[in-house]
Amino acid sequence: MKESLYAAADIGATGIKMASAVFDGRKLRIRDTYSEPNLPKVKDGHEFADIGHMLKTIRDGLGWFGENGRFVSLGIDTYGNGYGILDAEGKLIQEPYHYRDRRIDGIMDQVHRCFTDWQLYQQMGNYPVKTRALFHLYRDVLDRSPNIMKGVRFLPLSSLLEYLITGQASTERTIASVLYLLEQDGEQWNYEVFRKLGIPETLFGPLSEPGIANGSITPSFASGAAITGVPVVSVAGHDTESALIAAPGLDKTKVFVSLGTSFIFGARDAAPVENLESFNDRFKNKRGVGD
Repeated sequence: MKESLYAAADIGATGIKMASAVFDGRKLRIRDTYSEPNLPKVKDGHEFADIGHMLKTIRDGLGWFGENGRFVSLGIDTYGNGYGILDAEGKLIQEPYHYRDRRIDGIMDQVHRCFTDWQLYQQMGNYPVKTRALFHLYRDVLDRSPNIMKGVRFLPLSSLLEYLITGQASTERTIASVLYLLEQDGEQWNYEVFRKLGIPETLFGPLSEPGIANGSITPSFASGAAITGVPVVSVAGHDTESALIAAPGLDKTKVFVSLGTSFIFGARDAAPVENLESFNDRFKNKRGVGD
């Protein structure tokens, strides 16, 4: 069988790793790798995700592989935080704040005027953590941010990068779950929480499943490199979930450990686990591929 060539970009919270790999019908073999640090930009006392650097690294990595656009596809995953919001013209309204930016200090005190932690857990199946996108969005609401006043379309970080590369906007389901934006079963946006926090429901478009093509690299992104037209496939947008897909035989009887910016321990299960014990132990339920 003829070998097929693929490219992958893993955007971590502190580093970016890329790989080109060949698939012969049975095995996937890494051919080459490329990496760069991924540090936030600091401006006016705030930290921002460096979107320009992420895009440049993806373009440079594809050039480094030197395959002249022969890739079957490119897939992008990211760390489990961060988002951008588009305006009515499809332009990014502002550089996304880095999820660790101190603007969210004290945000949970504000949230608790609307929900207790237990109520949020019942709604989302996730123990509340202030760095998640839901609480950054609430900060946008409280600040009357341009994201809220002019926003038309919310995109998680992995979906945002795809959009800036292909011009096609979609929101992959598993990364939306990690951001604390879905109902407990991961089927739909949590509009009840949005309404109570004043987050416009109109920001949130249809959810897409991982493994679906989402356009191809545009000439403007390629900037003269021979990568125009390479298809971009929406993989599981959260880096942890993308890694777990490659781990065979996971179920609720086996515990996995994922080591990145943080240590993540977990197990696969057929349904969310939501009770006082899981709440007190600060467990989180995330939608996985094929759930």
